[in-house]
Amino acid sequence: MKSSHLLVALSAGLMLSGCAGKLYDHLPTGAAAYRIAPSIDQAVSPTKYTINPGDELSFAVFDEPDLAIPKVVVDDAGNVQLPLVGSVHVAELSPAEASHEISLLYGKRYLKDPQVTLSVTTPVPHMASVEGEVNQAGAFVIGQDTTLLSVIAMAHSTTKIASLTEVVIFRTRDGQRMAGRFNLSRIRAGIDPDPQILAGDDVVVGLSHGKSLYRDFIQAAPLFNVFYRL
Repeated sequence: MKSSHLLVALSAGLMLSGCAGKLYDHLPTGAAAYRIAPSIDQAVSPTKYTINPGDELSFAVFDEPDLAIPKVVVDDAGNVQLPLVGSVHVAELSPAEASHEISLLYGKRYLKDPQVTLSVTTPVPHMASVEGEVNQAGAFVIGQDTTLLSVIAMAHSTTKIASLTEVVIFRTRDGQRMAGRFNLSRIRAGIDPDPQILAGDDVVVGLSHGKSLYRDFIQAAPLFNVFYRL
């Protein structure tokens, strides 16, 4: 009797879990999601590297060896200390943009037509986080070619109770927090493109309530003698 009651409860629970609204249903999917987090091939143009706090830079001015600095670290405020001109804000600029701005500073007071070169020698590691139904959640170092499948692999893949249709990429763009929902099964099968993961992204793998309920049932079944030998 207990076994039949448990089986009925399981059936009802699975039906209810299928009818229940999912946590990420309100987030965009399909083309709308890929506008937020496109694949590498879909990107309009390659993302240019911008200087970040913690980056190690080298600084030189043509024909001015006394001004050269082989190693200068961008501080937490995004500034570097340079000879004569002092503190200069370089964060969120490309090396070429920063070189141009510094050239203007030197040209105003100190040098005629200075040729400044500011290069990134050791970039600070770029990180993205993966959490939810993965086997090893955490923050991982990523590169320019890192994709959703890549970071899921870094997290030792999804758990057995993950909802592969509820994989969300959270991204901040121009100060605005955005999110898109992706179908990991279709991406793994090569049907949908594999979204590119950028520095600062947060990936969350959702929970399949049906799989979770079934797992709990399997774990509890021996306690209620649901299974028996033929």
